Amino acid sequence: MTRSSMPARLAPALLLAALLAAGGCTRLTGEGRIVEAEAGPGAGQTARLLRMADAAAAAGDPATAANLYARVLVSEPNDRVAARRLGEALLRSGRWQEAIDAFRRVLAADPGEPEASRGLARALLAIGRPDAALAALDQALARAPDDPRLVNARGVALDQLGRHEEAQSVYRSGLARWPENPSLRNNLGLSLALSGRYGEAIGELEPLTRGPQETPRARHNLAAAYALEGNLRAAEALLKLDLDDKDVRSTLAYYAALRGLGDADGQQRPRHHGA
Repeated sequence: MTRSSMPARLAPALLLAALLAAGGCTRLTGEGRIVEAEAGPGAGQTARLLRMADAAAAAGDPATAANLYARVLVSEPNDRVAARRLGEALLRSGRWQEAIDAFRRVLAADPGEPEASRGLARALLAIGRPDAALAALDQALARAPDDPRLVNARGVALDQLGRHEEAQSVYRSGLARWPENPSLRNNLGLSLALSGRYGEAIGELEPLTRGPQETPRARHNLAAAYALEGNLRAAEALLKLDLDDKDVRSTLAYYAALRGLGDADGQQRPRHHGA
């Protein structure tokens, strides 16, 4: 294999393997605790490990990045940057509880730190704890009220709690300040669809599916609005741009079930929110 043909995520993994072979073994347990089996990195290696971890994260290898950040924390247990980045790597790996533990480690030393608070909220939302996510976000917003990502995440937490009108007020307030923010508009459109206001939802989402700002997420949210309105043909056409036939069928079946659930209890359930 030539250097140019090496997959982007392979190089960080090989570097980690070589480093662990030469310098001891540090790993994360299933409970998110950092365990050092042998001597950890010396002070001179810490900056190098952090750079390697950042490179692994940038290369799309969060598992390698998480292990490298954990090694940094063995020698520098109070390094809040490494702890936050460990949480982010764990979050990208879907290791929600471990990510929660890492972010709480940062917040124990620096309550309300915006990036750690947002990461904690995202992990809590992923495990179905919007109430706890909302509390973390409110604390962070008291410190960083001008962060649109925190505002957006607060709306998502409210939507997951079924408080759609409050969520829509949050998104609209955010859009008044950041009118070109696609995440706020995406989530406003989905929130409107989830509360049965399909025409308004489609009006918000359709412009996001045209031009350079178009993304699969925007198309899928618009498809959700169409499907919840009952226009399955329009939803199917959008989903086919990104999904194979099997996934299109399963997604449409989910939307049909969601529509029936909403008809039964007046409460739709979110799926494609992004915090």
